Amino acid sequence: MVVRQLKRERRVLLGLALVVATVRFSVPVADASTISQPSTDPLTPVATLTATSAGQGLSFGDVVISGSTIVANSFLTTQTLPYPDTGTFVFTERPGGWTDEAPSAELIATDGEANGEIAMAGNDVFEAGTTTAGDAVVYVFVRPAGGWSGIVDDAAELTPSSSSSRFMPSSVAASGDAVLTVGQGSTDVFTEPDGGWSGTVHQAATLTASNQANFFDNGAAISGRFAFVGAGSVVDVFREPPGGWSGSVAQVGQLLAIGRSVAVSGSTVVVGSDGGSDQEVSVFSEPKSGWSGTPAASATRTFTAAYDSPEPYIAISGSTVVAMILAAIEHECPCLGFVSALSEPAGGWSGTTAVDNFFRGAPFTADVSGGAGVALGNDGSTAVVGASDGVHMYAVGVPPTLSHLALTGLEAGKPRLNLKLQGSAVSSITLRLPNGLRFASHRKQRSDGLTIDGTTKPRIALETRSVSIELKPPSSQISLTARAPALIEEQSLTAKLRAIVAYNNTHHRQQALKLALAIGIRNAAGQTTELTAHITLPSGH
Repeated sequence: MVVRQLKRERRVLLGLALVVATVRFSVPVADASTISQPSTDPLTPVATLTATSAGQGLSFGDVVISGSTIVANSFLTTQTLPYPDTGTFVFTERPGGWTDEAPSAELIATDGEANGEIAMAGNDVFEAGTTTAGDAVVYVFVRPAGGWSGIVDDAAELTPSSSSSRFMPSSVAASGDAVLTVGQGSTDVFTEPDGGWSGTVHQAATLTASNQANFFDNGAAISGRFAFVGAGSVVDVFREPPGGWSGSVAQVGQLLAIGRSVAVSGSTVVVGSDGGSDQEVSVFSEPKSGWSGTPAASATRTFTAAYDSPEPYIAISGSTVVAMILAAIEHECPCLGFVSALSEPAGGWSGTTAVDNFFRGAPFTADVSGGAGVALGNDGSTAVVGASDGVHMYAVGVPPTLSHLALTGLEAGKPRLNLKLQGSAVSSITLRLPNGLRFASHRKQRSDGLTIDGTTKPRIALETRSVSIELKPPSSQISLTARAPALIEEQSLTAKLRAIVAYNNTHHRQQALKLALAIGIRNAAGQTTELTAHITLPSGH
């Protein structure tokens, strides 16, 4: 009997090792008992950038941001329509961060007027306009060697070789050395010449589709080898040929959404559609087979407004989407507008959800009669909006979420802790271990058992009970794994687990040990969040 009992206890302990080794803990955002975090406003005003003309304040329309540079065009609303363009201005971040400041440079077209949509790639700015002869053109402005300062003239003009349209391109997008323009009767891709942007540059490729006539006055975006162009009730997808953009390029697929506003980041495309009183943002994730056929939207977010508003203006960077909604029809502007930040859920974009915090977003006054725009910084931490009283800047602080947490390998001498975080521009993480777990003191053991994915140059500081990680550059999705030999299970934790199992086996109870894991997160905007997650061991036994 004694031998049989000992064998039974041994089987129970082996069973514990198996149970604990497969403990999995998924953290639903809404489960406050599992994960706690403060409620924060996802958009925090940072600064308002302004400019004047002849002593009069200017309204701003389209706007782009890249790193520490913001470019926006402006117009006067004190005169009758059409509002006269009064310049395109460059704002640069000064030491100490953004403040309510004046522009550092103004962009001037030497042979016409640049007053349309703006795009930016690297140090180059592209703006739609018209020449003095009245022909449509896209002006190219190259940052001077000494930086953006004073008056900067255009360096080149992009114009289709076979078009003499008198309507400026309705959409301009840029990525790397490629520029996508959408005009009346012509949708083209221009590529930077070997000697740089200079003089008159004609298109390298023309994009063709069966519904070409519907291209005008729709959104467009380009990233990597793909271009996305709104075309009536769909968004046409074009793929760069193996030899580069050249000749006539036919569509390879279509996204089923009304593409009045289009933006892309990595493998995700967002489309803003005008649905009458309900404005929609459709999110498309690239299928495993690539952008071909007619993939359906992965997710839809609807904004219900009290007015027949125009389509949302949208921007995306990483897992963060910003949508700008106007609370009136266009001809009734200046009108109240709102900008709302959306974050990719822990399980990815899916389903249809009504955005009920629309009217609790950051308000501003806009006048789309002279243009309008919203943009996100490269790391998703800064949003900018062209408004009637200036360019509004917001720190995007979409609260980070813990999408996965697993503790395995206990009782087997191979503890392994894995967690996955996502949020807007996470710049640093501090992880404090629960009692019973610690990090090894030997440097070689630490380096062999700690892995961080989602950033290229993490700076790691390890203590006995905590690890601090500085992410450079900031990241929107981070995975951290700590395992043996870096992670050590202390005898005290092993003893507690054995005691709980023995008690449960004897008394047929379900006692458990709860471990608290504290995570401190800071984003690039300086906002901090404290998460507390609890792991219950054993699980279900």
